[in-house]
Amino acid sequence: IPIFFHNYSNFDCIFLRNAINRWNSKRISQGKEPVYYRPLGISMDSDLFAKWGPFTFQDSCKLMPESLENLVENLNRGNGSFLTTEEYAIQIAEKMSKPLEEIMNVLTHKQVFPYSLITSMFSFKDKDGKLIGIPKKSLCDDYLNESEFTQEQYNNLVNAANTLGLESLLDIYKNYLECDVRLLIDVLDNFNTTFVNSYTIVSPGSLRATLN
Repeated sequence: IPIFFHNYSNFDCIFLRNAINRWNSKRISQGKEPVYYRPLGISMDSDLFAKWGPFTFQDSCKLMPESLENLVENLNRGNGSFLTTEEYAIQIAEKMSKPLEEIMNVLTHKQVFPYSLITSMFSFKDKDGKLIGIPKKSLCDDYLNESEFTQEQYNNLVNAANTLGLESLLDIYKNYLECDVRLLIDVLDNFNTTFVNSYTIVSPGSLRATLN
């Protein structure tokens, strides 16, 4: 079962390996058989792709060496390039009684998120246990990369929250993850279609089935 991560070999594989190692340690302590993670390709000490049980983890950035944001912006917005994202947009449009076009105008762009605000699973609530709302711009700067959360990024975050009815930082986070997955599927589907048409080969089928 293939599972794609964008920029997996430089980021996600580190967390994935650590999580699987902890899971295996727990299984071993319980007297159960571990399921080992096996890197199948190495480059600069990072996994290009790896196998774990029936799952094969692959880096879509190796197929399309560009940021997800740029890949999304390069898609044609008028020829059904966002079918997976549109499914999500329809759900929101029906729930909020808003025009589908208004929702799609937001979702067909890579969402932004203030990563530095998340330090643990408790970061979504304040000291009184209440969900944190839309954060102030001054709190959104990325201290890990020492970069400013620009006014344009903050405007996009607030606009998305208002348009999609996102009331809390947790809502913004969930939407961010949902959009990232759906946009990556749309990008991969378009890559697949372009590749098939260019080289006249039989398509393995759409990746959209992975959401069903």
